[in-house]
Formats: sequence, C-alpha cells, structure tokens
Amino acid sequence: MEWLRLNSESIHRRAPASEHGKRGSRIRHFNYEGAVLDCASGGIILNDRYLPPSRGPRYDLSAMEIRSIVDEATQAHTAEAHVAVGYRAGWKNYYHWTTQCLLSIHSFMQDGVLDTALLAVPELGGIQLRSLDLLGIDRGRLVNVRPAGAIRARKFTAANAMFALTAHRFPRELKKMASVLKSSASLERADSPSAVYISRLDSHRRKMRNEEDVITALEKLGVQPVSMTGKTLDDQISMISNARLIVAPHGAGLTNILYAAPGAHLYELFSASYTVNCYQALAQAVGIGYTNSVFQPTSGDGHNTVWSADVDEVTRNTEARLKQATNSV
Repeated sequence: MEWLRLNSESIHRRAPASEHGKRGSRIRHFNYEGAVLDCASGGIILNDRYLPPSRGPRYDLSAMEIRSIVDEATQAHTAEAHVAVGYRAGWKNYYHWTTQCLLSIHSFMQDGVLDTALLAVPELGGIQLRSLDLLGIDRGRLVNVRPAGAIRARKFTAANAMFALTAHRFPRELKKMASVLKSSASLERADSPSAVYISRLDSHRRKMRNEEDVITALEKLGVQPVSMTGKTLDDQISMISNARLIVAPHGAGLTNILYAAPGAHLYELFSASYTVNCYQALAQAVGIGYTNSVFQPTSGDGHNTVWSADVDEVTRNTEARLKQATNSV
C-alpha cells in the first residue's frame, strides 16, 4: 500500500537496524498541508482524495460527496493549528483503540509531534482517557471532533500504524508502549491470582453456550474467573501483569496480554467460525507463550456464532499449562 501521495511530506521513524531483524517495519508519519479532516472517518482529504488510502464505505464516496465534505469544513480554533490525528473510522473496541489508535499517539509523543500539535480524537470513555493519562498526554491538547462534519488546520499529521495490523508490523513499538503504560499505572499486587479465566458471560457476541461449565471446571484447578467489564485500566493491567496463565475465549479483553510478565502463557478458545490470530501476534510481540483450541459452532457464523467448548479438552490443556508454569517457577 502506498502511504505517501500527492503533496505530502513524510517523516520516518526508524529503529536501529539491529532491532529490526526480518520485519524491518517502522511507524511512519505523514504531514499534509491545505487538507481537511473528515471527522466521521478520521481520514484526511487532500486534493479531493482520502489519504492515507483505506477500505470501507466511508472511503468509497463519490468526488461530489468528498467535495461537499471539504466545502462544509469548519475552521474554528484549529485553522492555524498543527493537528495530529489520533483515531480512525472503525475503531470499535479496546483492541483497536490500544493497538492502532494509542500506538499511533505514542509514536507522535516519541517524535515530539505533540510538543506543539493538538490531538484530534472523538469523545472518549474512561478507559481511553486513562490510557492517554498513562502516556503522559495533557488533556488540554485534545480536540474532540464531532461524529459528523470536517475541520481544517494549518497542518495534519497521520501515522500508518493507525491503518495497520500493528501487532504484526510493529511489535517492538507495541512492546515499548505497553511498558510505558504498565510503568505508569497504579498496580495493586495483593490477592492477584496467578491463573485467570477472562469471562465473556456478559457479552452478546460469539456466545459460548457452556461457558459456566468451563468456569466451574477451571475453578477446581485454581483458575479464577474474572470479567474486565467495569474494571479500571489500572486494575486490568495489574491483574494480567501478575498472572502466569490466562485462559479465555477470543475477545477484546485479551488485549491486556500486552502487560503480561515474561514466562506467562495465553490459552485462547475459539469457535471455528471466527478464528483470527491477533492475540497470538500480541503474545509474540511481548514474548509470552501461546496455545489455542478451536471448537465447532452449533449455529450462526462470524460474530453471531453460538458455540460450545469441550470442557474436558479445556480442562486437560489448562492443567498441563498449570503444571508447566509451576515447574518453571
């Protein structure tokens, strides 16, 4: 994919060659002058074209529709400002926020972009705002964009990490960001379980029909069921940083393995109708162990699947991992 087009100026942030190995990936920043930010997508429009190019219905607009967005763009207090774009269309959950949006924002900080630039973001929740706090970002520099409309600025800066599968392309940068967040968080170590099961009982997507049976079986092995719902970011970081074994069906809560300690292990459970390797990639990025089990769905497909896990298989594999963790201590 070409990231640099038209009248853009690129800034490359390269790690030392010895750190790159075979991946050689780098986070790139692109500066655009005389452009407009489409608030609905987080995409920059220059010369009536979206930059960087991306996928999705928002980016398939006709030339007339794009021109309408540009013509209606407001200036407000950003007209003469330098604005870094800290979000993108389609960031739907904690995983996308952390591995794409937050990683891009962290790269802006590392390169000194946010020393002078404002940071454009949509209205954020408590978890997102706390993550910015942990990175050391002054909330006074935030520009909260409306879901619709567009804004102008003297210059916009965007990062390719915003549109990438970052765990695959930028593992070292991701690990560095996770270290900053972890070191800044308030970590409570009292009564932290060494083995946890991250529950999805409160989720309506990819429903595991016999999850309560799985939880009961794992509790007998000393694996404590937990839910990330309602927990602060600091609590989530603390919990995972102290766990030696994390067992969980696929879900956004697994993003927290970024904070797992060396030697920890993730055992992920899948429905065969929805298998993606994003958390395997995260595990590799932070250097922890990884295994999974895949089970056939009983109905539906994709995010709407209903499925059951083989309790005996999950129990057997979990027990093996617990013994391995004990022996390695």
